Amino acid sequence: MVVVHVVGKGKYELSNDEWLSLQPILDEICSFIEDGDFERAYHRLGEVVKRIENTGRRVEVFRPADFVVPPVDLPSSVLRRLIGLD
Repeated sequence: MVVVHVVGKGKYELSNDEWLSLQPILDEICSFIEDGDFERAYHRLGEVVKRIENTGRRVEVFRPADFVVPPVDLPSSVLRRLIGLD
């Protein structure tokens, strides 16, 4: 099991398979950001958040999350800093 913290939404527990199924989309988001295509990155990030909310089980855990997903309403400059592009 993997705990994912969706900032502003809470922590969700996903099976390893569920988390792995998101990896191609997350890789695509990183490519969009590297290319400066933030609109497409935000759109795909919103899809990831929805999938996590729909497939994951919301949990209240006190340990740190295994992964953090930024909120979709972050300014692009903040998102770029979070992923290390600035």
